[in-house]
Amino acid sequence: MADSPIKKLKSGIVNLEVTVDGTKIPEVMMVLETEVVKEVNKIPYAKVVIFDGDSRKQTFPQSDQAIFEPGGEIEIKIAHDPTATMVTIYKGLIIEHGIKLFKNGTSCLTLTCRDEALALTVGRKNMIFYEQTDSDIISAIIADSGIKGSADVEATTATHKKLIQYYSTDWDFIQARADANSLVTIINDGEISIKKPTVSEKTDVIVTYGVDLMAMDLKMDAAYQYEDVQANFWDHTAQAIENTAGVKPTVNAQGDVDSAKLSGVLKHKELVHSSTPITKDFIQSWADSIYQRGHLSRIRGKVTFVGSEKIVVGKTVELAAIGTRFNGDGYISKVRHIVKDGQWTTEASLGLPQRTHLERYPLATPLGAGGSLPAIGGLQHGVVIQIHEDPDGEYRVLVNIPIIDNLEGEGVWARMSHVYATEDCGFVFYPEVGDEVLLGFLDNDPTYPVILGSLYSSKRKITTEEAHDPADPNYMKAISFNKGKLRLEFVDEPGKNIFKLITEDEMMIEVNDDADTITIDDPVNKNNILLDSAGVTMTVDKDLTIDVKGDIKMTAGKGIAMEATNDITGKGMNVKFEAQVNFEAKGTAAFKAEGAQFEVKGSGMGTVDGGGMLTVKGGMVMIN
Repeated sequence: MADSPIKKLKSGIVNLEVTVDGTKIPEVMMVLETEVVKEVNKIPYAKVVIFDGDSRKQTFPQSDQAIFEPGGEIEIKIAHDPTATMVTIYKGLIIEHGIKLFKNGTSCLTLTCRDEALALTVGRKNMIFYEQTDSDIISAIIADSGIKGSADVEATTATHKKLIQYYSTDWDFIQARADANSLVTIINDGEISIKKPTVSEKTDVIVTYGVDLMAMDLKMDAAYQYEDVQANFWDHTAQAIENTAGVKPTVNAQGDVDSAKLSGVLKHKELVHSSTPITKDFIQSWADSIYQRGHLSRIRGKVTFVGSEKIVVGKTVELAAIGTRFNGDGYISKVRHIVKDGQWTTEASLGLPQRTHLERYPLATPLGAGGSLPAIGGLQHGVVIQIHEDPDGEYRVLVNIPIIDNLEGEGVWARMSHVYATEDCGFVFYPEVGDEVLLGFLDNDPTYPVILGSLYSSKRKITTEEAHDPADPNYMKAISFNKGKLRLEFVDEPGKNIFKLITEDEMMIEVNDDADTITIDDPVNKNNILLDSAGVTMTVDKDLTIDVKGDIKMTAGKGIAMEATNDITGKGMNVKFEAQVNFEAKGTAAFKAEGAQFEVKGSGMGTVDGGGMLTVKGGMVMIN
């Protein structure tokens, strides 16, 4: 049964004990104030203020004590009565050691303490995780951090093929992943728990107005009470939008107006979406987390009452006699103990914050330009000034950035992005002077632009042949150079695939899949080569010269025919023609065969026949 914290009061004198590295602070050291704060998704904090400073001796004797140096392990215990058992309300490390002198002459030593998990918040890192769930990743990060406390991380379901921690602290990365999986982080005296809120777990404390309630500030808010949470993501494997709905969470029973009723005030349906190839399991968890956060922020605020160590972050405390709107079990998201002037009070904050860690702490995300100067956002326009003579020899292009220099400055050298760029080969397409280009910036640093592409406009138009016709089904693509004087055309119309290279004088090479032809056309010199189903046809207006350093071999499956309107001349060291059957050489007017030695021979029968007169003549004529 829940009891009032006031029942523990006996003498009204609070007994406080502070130890450092196991050594109790002597009672002669006057502790002026002690504050302990533990909160969901935050590192526990404690502050101990000790009277210090001696103006006559001009020293701060307590500050000089070695025991109070940063790094000491501090423990704070408390009880409502000197005879009662002391209970620990904080364990941590001394992180800051400071002294202060007020205008009224009083002075003090202040020890600021944090849990050792503070190490997770220091130093940005880059890391890639493969084939792991968020819970596996979080556990691994904590294990690798070197902190001594144990970690209890609730298992998550979605496995990520790859997840990148980019230039963020371990703490910010952990909180982002926990938020996306409906998990809350609770750190208590070195032990880390990262789990879903357990609204059914109660403290045995009841706080009642008119009995032990000292202060209160509560409000019910309809702003983040959603009728529905819809999650959409692009599934590139299916080329379609996939969607899922968040599951309504179970929350603490407090007040007489639940989230379902409050959601009717604004009738808001929350939408989350992603264009990345995430899994459906993960986006389901993401949608559920938004639903849960909204419902647990329905009633927020704080209540203050007599100090109680039983008030623990992550549990609920019963509130009574404050009206039907707020009576019930409040979810404790923060506990603040204050010990001052011999009094101990506890302040409990109720409800989760309405926004995620990354929304509340934008500096968790890396600053543009590495934080070294104000960053430039998004993409910007540029105008090309010069495309050569890069002083650094880096193949850069000099551009004006209109929003920076109003086209009047000396410009900035920008690297040029290419489709393919590698050693000694690649695409070399540079813009022309005066072209409008699109600029991105490395790390959002305005000093380092990169040209991502060029832009057409109503002033700098596409050539007439390439102008886009709304009625055109966009079958024709082209690459145009020098205002259309050199063009590559691609036609990918169904059943018609054509590639053309065309010059200013209409010189053309065409590969036509539809007609099954390859054409090389030279209209200026009236030459043409056609490859089609009939063979190869070559039309030459003037001479055809073939110059071969080696052999020329011609083989025809059928015949070879040569014809000239004038002479045919052949010349070689030896000329040999061989006929498998008959060989005939004929001159319509005359036939002449001549050589230093001339031989006509028939292996079988030989005939020499003159239709008119036959003359056989020689220095000596021998006939067998």
